Amino acid sequence: MTGHEMGSAQQGYALVELHNRAHLSAVYGDEFGVSAMRVLQWRVTQAGGAVALIVDDNRFLARLPLPRPLGEAPGRTAVPLDEAWVASPAERWHAQLTRTPLGFGTRQALPVLTVTTVGKTALGANESSDLWALQALETHDPAITPLAPVRHTENWRRRYAEQMGIAVAFHHALTQNQASLVFQPIVQGTNHDHVLYQEALLRLAGDSRLTAMRVVPILEQVGVVGTLDHVVITTVINRLQEAPTLHLGCNLSALSLAPHGWWDGPLARLAAQPELAARLTLEITETAPLADGLGAVAFTRRLRALGCQIALDDFGAGYTSLAFALAVKPQVIKIDAALVRAATDSGNAAGRLVGLAAFCRSLAPEIVAEGIENDADIRAAAAAGIDWLQGRRVAPPMSTHPRASLCAPAHALMECPYD
Repeated sequence: MTGHEMGSAQQGYALVELHNRAHLSAVYGDEFGVSAMRVLQWRVTQAGGAVALIVDDNRFLARLPLPRPLGEAPGRTAVPLDEAWVASPAERWHAQLTRTPLGFGTRQALPVLTVTTVGKTALGANESSDLWALQALETHDPAITPLAPVRHTENWRRRYAEQMGIAVAFHHALTQNQASLVFQPIVQGTNHDHVLYQEALLRLAGDSRLTAMRVVPILEQVGVVGTLDHVVITTVINRLQEAPTLHLGCNLSALSLAPHGWWDGPLARLAAQPELAARLTLEITETAPLADGLGAVAFTRRLRALGCQIALDDFGAGYTSLAFALAVKPQVIKIDAALVRAATDSGNAAGRLVGLAAFCRSLAPEIVAEGIENDADIRAAAAAGIDWLQGRRVAPPMSTHPRASLCAPAHALMECPYD
């Protein structure tokens, strides 16, 4: 796109925030942090945008060409409503800027980014629109992305570098079609043919360091778990679209409960198809403390208002609070597997499971016992009056045909037809 074309086309502004610049500089050196910002700005210009203003060391205001909705692009057939999500500017530009890791020398790291649209205007030849965007930015609330504080110790730097290395390997697995989903039914204790819904579970191939149990907490710790949540929920929505009678659930980190730009597409699809939203259960996993508890509650209520079912996962472990449960009013509570397992070995633990199950029934209509691996687990859940079971003993995870592959969001969002 030429400068003249860009000056007359419909434009949008977005604030690009690199939240982990201080971390990258502390671990890899100041030059890496400086290079990271330059690479992000270069990616904006390479995709037809421009850097309108450097706000500070971590933020810049980008002037971006707004893509037409794909259904309006010349020479294209109309796109069904459920696919209109790919035209979301914030989602598209987040994918554009995070499509590959940042690199400097032999070191690589993933950026922790938010891309927040702050307005749009038909730009002319002068810069008055940039001034208008700057004024809009002054009233913009900064995005909250919970990151552990930088610690200037050798142990912290080494640990961060190890975690970021695994996060980069995960990103590579996404781009190399090495990540997929399997589905595990949640069944009724008295009738295993009766299914509440099927939970999507992550499977990773290739790098031996990549197991779901290890990767997810690390993605949370370095701040990029939103990438995983985005591709999982998109894949699950696609599967629900294909099978109108299917009921599916997927995990969602509590750290993703904020209106970041990558949510634009999933929210638009759910709002457009309430019958699909009603068949989706979002399992909130609070394995890390919330930086913005009120914001997380508000966003969860928004998901409920769209028609989604809300489940609290691993209840009794982690950081899930009673206040959060009371505020979001979940339809499902899943009791942590360790509590069920303990109830098979100890009378006191069995009594605690009975009490916890009774308490959970006061919070949600459906209670699930997780980690059912043997007959003793089944008996413990039955003694506690828990109706629904999940685990290999009652229903192992199942692959699908075709395979439910995940891919990096950039692959789905890069096509960008402009006026």
